[in-house]
Amino acid sequence: MKRKWLVTRFFLLAFAATIAVFLIPSVVMLPKNQSKPADAGASGVPIVSGSVGSSAVEAGEEDRFTLLYVSTDADSLPLSFSLLRFCPDSAEIRLATLPGTWFYYGEDGPITLSDAYRRGGAAACGKVLENQLQIPVDRYLTASAETEWELLETLGAAWVTLPSPVSYSSDMLSLQLPEGEQLLDAMGFYAAFHSQESPVAQSELLKALLEQNSKGLFSDRLEQLFQIAVNRGTTNLNRLDFEDLSPALGNLDGTCTVRVVSAQSMQIQSGEALSMKSMQELHENFAFAQRQAG
Repeated sequence: MKRKWLVTRFFLLAFAATIAVFLIPSVVMLPKNQSKPADAGASGVPIVSGSVGSSAVEAGEEDRFTLLYVSTDADSLPLSFSLLRFCPDSAEIRLATLPGTWFYYGEDGPITLSDAYRRGGAAACGKVLENQLQIPVDRYLTASAETEWELLETLGAAWVTLPSPVSYSSDMLSLQLPEGEQLLDAMGFYAAFHSQESPVAQSELLKALLEQNSKGLFSDRLEQLFQIAVNRGTTNLNRLDFEDLSPALGNLDGTCTVRVVSAQSMQIQSGEALSMKSMQELHENFAFAQRQAG
């Protein structure tokens, strides 16, 4: 009886070993056309490598987003007004810098964009642009000099060509820049930008900054820029906006083109106004589906 049990046991072990020989390779070997799964992070979500555009998703016109950016001085007075239209569906950023001296006609008569800011901040300016130009302003961000320096440092340096020497002086910064091509850091770019009298010249500088630093801008550095905006600036951006916008904005990372929309002024009796051509171009380039406020 004992001998019979040993024979049976030997047969079962041999059978199991034979099955294992066929099964194990199919478990541990990946097909040749299948890549190794991404490593999982602490949350269990696969970690995607940091290649440009790896987080991009399919985007449409509804993912377009307009930000009004207002730069202010040490006295919280406006220095510049810039509109940035992010178009992830076409991998494009459209930007226009508007003159603060631009007059429009309000309920109390003619008033400048800078006056509108003094009365109600960037939110009031956004309403003015929506009403006067019939364009959506989804969110706004106001930045002091210190906040703007932080944003510029996060964006990175940029090669620009200055047509003439720059001499910039304020309560917080004094800087001299020669004419010609040069690499500008945060302080240098700030001085060059705010020394330009032409809004179009300011837009061209912004274009160079964004195009040269687009790689990683909407992936690796996006969270840091958002934190600076909400913690150091004045904005109606929030975390829900960030989580909603981030996937589509990935389409702009490293591949976007920047289009400058001209905002030329013309003289009127009250002072200065946007030319009809500029108003038309602004409407055509910025008047698209508006995102809902969060």
